[in-house]
Amino acid sequence: QMDLEQFREQGNEVTPVLQPLTRIHLHSALDGEIEKNSDIRNVYIIATIGFFIISLACINFTNLFTARSASRYKEIGVRKAAGAQNARLMGQFLMESYIYVVVALVFSLMLVVVLLSPFNYFTGKQLTLDIMNSPVFILCSLAFVILTGAVAGSYPAFYLVQFSPAEALRGKLRAGVRSYGIRNALVVFQFFISTGLIIATIVVYHQLAYLRRVDVGFDKTNLVNLLHTKNLGANAAAFKDELLQHPDIVSASFASRLPPNVDWQALVRPEGTTRDFLVNVYEVDHDHFETMGYTLVRGRFFSRELPYDTLAVILNETAARNLNIEGVESVITYDAGPGIRMRNIIGIVRDFNFQSLKDSISPVAFLLGDIPGWEMAIRLTPGDTERKIETIRSIFAKHSGGAPFEYSLVEENFLHESSSERKMGLLFTLLTCIAIFIACFGLLGLSAFSVEQRTKEIGIRKALGASVNQILALLNADFLRLVIIANLLAWPVSWWFMRRWLDQFAYRVSIEWWIFAVAATLTIGIAVLSVSLQAFSAAAGKPVDSLRND
Repeated sequence: QMDLEQFREQGNEVTPVLQPLTRIHLHSALDGEIEKNSDIRNVYIIATIGFFIISLACINFTNLFTARSASRYKEIGVRKAAGAQNARLMGQFLMESYIYVVVALVFSLMLVVVLLSPFNYFTGKQLTLDIMNSPVFILCSLAFVILTGAVAGSYPAFYLVQFSPAEALRGKLRAGVRSYGIRNALVVFQFFISTGLIIATIVVYHQLAYLRRVDVGFDKTNLVNLLHTKNLGANAAAFKDELLQHPDIVSASFASRLPPNVDWQALVRPEGTTRDFLVNVYEVDHDHFETMGYTLVRGRFFSRELPYDTLAVILNETAARNLNIEGVESVITYDAGPGIRMRNIIGIVRDFNFQSLKDSISPVAFLLGDIPGWEMAIRLTPGDTERKIETIRSIFAKHSGGAPFEYSLVEENFLHESSSERKMGLLFTLLTCIAIFIACFGLLGLSAFSVEQRTKEIGIRKALGASVNQILALLNADFLRLVIIANLLAWPVSWWFMRRWLDQFAYRVSIEWWIFAVAATLTIGIAVLSVSLQAFSAAAGKPVDSLRND
C-alpha cells in the first residue's frame, strides 16, 4: 500500500480540479470519459472559416462596386449639383449595401432550412432552427446585418463621393493608384484565404489517409468484441468450445476487458528499485494473443503446459520501456489491494494501439486470469460478417440464460474514433470549394472590368500583330502576380496552423513540399481560367471592333 505522501515523494502530484458539467462536452480531454467528447477547437475552426467566407463576399462586393462605379459618376454629379451633401450620398450607398445583406440573409435562412436535415444526418445531431423563440439568434442576425453592411459598403460609399460635381459629370474619371492598390490587396487576401484552405484540406485528407493505413500493432480486421460475457457464468467454457467448433470462427479469447476499456490500473515497481509506474492491467486467457494478433518481441506467451504462468506477466513495449526492462525473466511487484504481489516477466509484445490515434500508447500488463471475463474477442474468417454475427448470437443465446447480446466490430471502433476528423475533412472540402467559388466569381468580375478598360489597348496590339496567346498572357500577368504573392504569404501561415492541428495526433504525417505545390498549381490554374474566360473574346475579336469609337 502507498499513502499520498509516499506517492508525492516519488515525484508525483495529485491536484483536485472542479469542472462545470456544461464544459465537459466541448472542453474536457480527460482519460476515461464516459463517451467520446467533441472538441471546442473544431467549433472555432469552422467559425473562423465561416468568417473568412463572409469576408471574401464583402471583398467581392467592394471590389466589383468600385470597379463598376464609373457607370454612376453622372448620377453622383447631378445629385451633387442639385445640392446633395456627401453624408446623404454616403447614406444612400450604405443603404444599398444593407439591402443586399438583408436579401442575402433571407436567402441564407431559406438555405439553412433546406440543408438542416442533411446536416443533422451528416453530424449525427438533432439541431433545429426556431428563429422566433431565439432572442440570441435574432440579435446575432441584426448584428450580422449591421456589421456586414457597414464593412461591405463603407469603402464604396467613401470612394464614390470624393469627386467634385464637375469631375463626376464628365464621367471620364479613372480609378486612382490608391483604388487599384486597395483592390489588388483585397484580391491577394482572397487568394491568401483560398490557398490556406486548400493546403488545410490536403493536410487533413493526407492525415486521414495515414490513420487508415497506420499499423496499430495488431490485426483489427474480422475481429469482434463481445460484451457481457461475465453473464455466461459456468457456461463460459461450453460457449467458447461451441464457438470454436464452427468453421467461421478462427479463435476466441476471454478477457477481463478489451482495450480501450481499462479493467484496472496498478502501481508497478521493478525489483530492486523504489520508483512506481502506473500500468493498465488486463486479465486474459491463454488464447488471447493469438486471437488479437499481437506480435511477440521477446520471451513467450502464456502456456497451458506451465501452471506457474499464473504468476507470470506479459508487458507491452511501452510498459517495458517505462520500467526500464530490456529482457524477460525480470521481476516486478504491484499493489493488488490486499497486499503486494510479485510477477515474473515472461514476454514482451509489440506496442499496439486500441485507443484514438490522437493518443500515445499506454503501458499495459497482461495477467493470466480466471474466465469468463467481462468481454470476449472473437476472430472471424473474412467475408459475410453479418451472417457470422448471427451465428454467434444464436450460440450465445443457448448459454447466456437471456443475457443481452451486445458486440462491436473493432475495425468500426477505429473508424468511429476518427469520425470527427473525417467529418472535419468533408467540411473543409465543402467550405474550401465555397471560398474558391467566391474568389473566382470576384476575379471574373474584376477581369471583365480590366478587359473593358483595356479594350482599345487590345485593339491596337492586335492591329500591330499581337497573337491571341500574347493578349491572354498580357491580361493574365497582373492577376497572376497577385495570386503568386497570395501563395507566398499563405504558405508559412498555413504550415504553422496545420502543424498545430497535427500536434494533437500521436501518429501524424509531415507537411511536405508537394502540398504547397498542389495548392499553388490549383490557385494559379483557377486564376488563369477565370481571367482567360473573360479575356478570350476580346483577344480573339477584330481590332476594328475595339477601335471603332476612336
